[in-house]
Amino acid sequence: MRVALLPKCCHEDYKRIQPVLYWAMEQRYSQSNEASIEQLELAFSRDPNPIVYHEIGVYHTYRRDQPAAFECFMTALKMVRNRRTDNSEGITTLLANNFDNFWEPLIFNLGYAALYTNRVDQAILCFKKALLLTSDKFKMAETHGMLAVAYVFKEDIDSAFNHAHFAIAEDPDHVVRYRSPTYIAFQVVKQLLLELVNLQRSDPMEYILIDPKQNDKFFYSSTS
Repeated sequence: MRVALLPKCCHEDYKRIQPVLYWAMEQRYSQSNEASIEQLELAFSRDPNPIVYHEIGVYHTYRRDQPAAFECFMTALKMVRNRRTDNSEGITTLLANNFDNFWEPLIFNLGYAALYTNRVDQAILCFKKALLLTSDKFKMAETHGMLAVAYVFKEDIDSAFNHAHFAIAEDPDHVVRYRSPTYIAFQVVKQLLLELVNLQRSDPMEYILIDPKQNDKFFYSSTS
């Protein structure tokens, strides 16, 4: 649990909706998506806060609806920054200020959704911000791994290799563990590098192999 990391003003609100969020996550993990979204909508009706929006974004990620996930994560981020959800502020402005480290999962997940929807520069900003909000070796390794993927999409091979090496240095075990986020990220980097060497330019998004249904640990829930 991460309740202790929540900003003090959100603590009581979180406790009030916490049972419903747990129930929604249980339904999601059991592949009961309809029951999951019903519980999330119930939680939202009780308290429309960024935690619930984040979980709805994770739900859309599991459904592989990345555009919808991106919008949910962006809305949650704007709510955290006390911005109107209908304004046009971009990720750069929203990430400019300091965040409590409780929000690291939101920012990381926003980065993944941004990368998956071809917003590569925005994804890089999110992943770099996420790195500043955690000291956990696993999270740092997989975030560096995703930065490596993002830089390959930009054909910045030096930066891609640097972040790949950072990922290995942070937690070597996760790089070689089958289906770990960092392992999968390295497979993407390897394939794209081979294509660049051979001067082939197919869509790099074809090689995003991370399946949230088969790799639950890649996506963070506020209740984990």
